Amino acid sequence: PHILVVEDEEEVQSFLLRCLQDQYHLLSASNGEEALRLARTHMPDLVLSDVMMPGMDGHQLCQALKQDLNTSHIPVILLTARNTLDHQLEGLATGADAYVTKPFHTQVLKAQIANLIRSRQALRIRFAGGEGQAVELASTHLDEAFIQDLVHRIEVHLSEPDFRVQDLAREMGMSHSALYRKIKSLTGHTAKEFLINLRLRHAAKLLQAGGMNISEVAFAVGFSDPKYFSTSFKKQYGTSPSSYPVATT
Repeated sequence: PHILVVEDEEEVQSFLLRCLQDQYHLLSASNGEEALRLARTHMPDLVLSDVMMPGMDGHQLCQALKQDLNTSHIPVILLTARNTLDHQLEGLATGADAYVTKPFHTQVLKAQIANLIRSRQALRIRFAGGEGQAVELASTHLDEAFIQDLVHRIEVHLSEPDFRVQDLAREMGMSHSALYRKIKSLTGHTAKEFLINLRLRHAAKLLQAGGMNISEVAFAVGFSDPKYFSTSFKKQYGTSPSSYPVATT
């Protein structure tokens, strides 16, 4: 995983980098403006930022990240020496995922970082296996709206085998690369994998309902080759379509 460390005090920044260098790939910035540019370019898995900085402070950085669709999914931990409840609430109100007061124990900070990254990864793994819903991957209202719109647009074209990522990007009003990066960052999937995942989820529902053979199900969810459909289905669900359990009443 990649972490962006944002701290204007050189000594503190060096300390944080030393603490984390054995476990993570690190980027660093000395102010909010620089951090925002790096986050948009490199899409880190987490941002660890001091609150008190000249120019754009940590609260403003967090708010900017959470209000930008390109970066709204990135977890943010804020570090501050101000430990009153009002200050903590202010930080959480900007969308921060965690708030750590100085001085802090390095093991506690490491545990919070690991927990945030691990929880996101667990959701991605669950989704990749066909469990849960795509919207569960969202951690902000902006991401939730994005995923709901994305899923809806895919479902409208579900039975069309020629509906591809380029078409989806055009419908979402995004460039192919922007859509790819957002879906990859949110879900761990490429845009193509996400599209196939949703097709297979609907296939599983049709198989459970019964009344259709495997070829009919494949065509209904946009697969033109039943053999490729069966291979993809087994990869996602660990069983062939013919062995997938039919729902009992």
